Amino acid sequence: MGSHAIPDDVLELIFLRLGSQLSLLRAASTCKQWRRVVTGAGFLHRFRSLHGPPSFAGVYYDTPCRPRQRPDFVSSPWVDIDARFFSLDFLPDSELTPWAWRIQDSRGSLLLFDRLRHPRGSASYGDFVICETLTKRYEMVDPLSWFKGFSISEAYLIDGESGGIGMENFRVVFKLHTRGVHSTAAMLTMRSGRRQSWHRISIDELFRNAGPSDQLVPSSVYWFNAGRSVAALDRSTGEFSSVLLPQVEDWNFHKEMYGLTVIAGHDGTARLVVLSWSCGDLMVFARLPQGGGCGEWALAKRIRLWEVCRDLPGYAYDPLLFMSESALIHTDGTPVILISPWRMKRWWFHLDVETVEVAPAPDPDVATAYPCELPWPPTLRACTSCLGDV
Repeated sequence: MGSHAIPDDVLELIFLRLGSQLSLLRAASTCKQWRRVVTGAGFLHRFRSLHGPPSFAGVYYDTPCRPRQRPDFVSSPWVDIDARFFSLDFLPDSELTPWAWRIQDSRGSLLLFDRLRHPRGSASYGDFVICETLTKRYEMVDPLSWFKGFSISEAYLIDGESGGIGMENFRVVFKLHTRGVHSTAAMLTMRSGRRQSWHRISIDELFRNAGPSDQLVPSSVYWFNAGRSVAALDRSTGEFSSVLLPQVEDWNFHKEMYGLTVIAGHDGTARLVVLSWSCGDLMVFARLPQGGGCGEWALAKRIRLWEVCRDLPGYAYDPLLFMSESALIHTDGTPVILISPWRMKRWWFHLDVETVEVAPAPDPDVATAYPCELPWPPTLRACTSCLGDV
């Protein structure tokens, strides 16, 4: 009996028992009937409810080394797929040496790149590429052609309007600034049919209108400009909210003199970490317990950085060491953060903000990891053509 003699409803029952999204992609590449069954909206909803979110495909490692090289991809040991499918050779100008692109962000199956080198040799900081490596699809955008007079400091991938993320359902938020002042953001929305729309976001208006946040997510995007308010953009929903910092500082004084990030404490709850460039202290805020939930934010500890790192190799005493906006903090959302003072840019150390333990860190040229997932529908139709011979 041929495969086409099997009724669609029986095939659905069989496919629902497949153990992974990769097996489902391979089944969809077998024939038109199987692909039609797999790509049905009702089936996909049931499959995901049974098997969870898309599989972790691997990690791209991007290094800041010079001359710049293309990122390395390391496949997940739990997914049986050839790493060659995740090559970046399809990107525009990928043949240039040194390499022209730098990874800014990853989310789901998508990568976000910005251009570091133009084919004509001039520097270019306006071109961005959003791509899905497994399906070899990409979209080029130039935010500065829409928002002239600005510079871009950061860019982040956000889930699409219909939930989840894919090449026809994603958003990108760009942090814009003029002369170092971040008062504006730009949001790109991609919908089915490659329909793009742009809109401008006033950060000052966000501070006035964003509702209070009951829960902070370390992966969210944050703005902190003035007063006690922090505006947060949830990368899953695309919704803005706000947090009110406790009055432990004159927040309006030197409003640009603070660096802010959000981490998860050892107990899994969020912590606000604020570096004051005016005094070099690191302030850690946590929410006070209140009844059965959490109350207002309060200062949990204040860490004087030049004191806690003074016993580390290579340290030279200087109470002004961290009193500059060039002092850098990197975090992956965990309680252990990576810090470098402005006067010793190649001298980094790890700090556990919960235990206040410090340790020397490796060279800052170590690669940054960008996780990548297997694509999830509606990009499934494109994936099957790539995996037809797997």
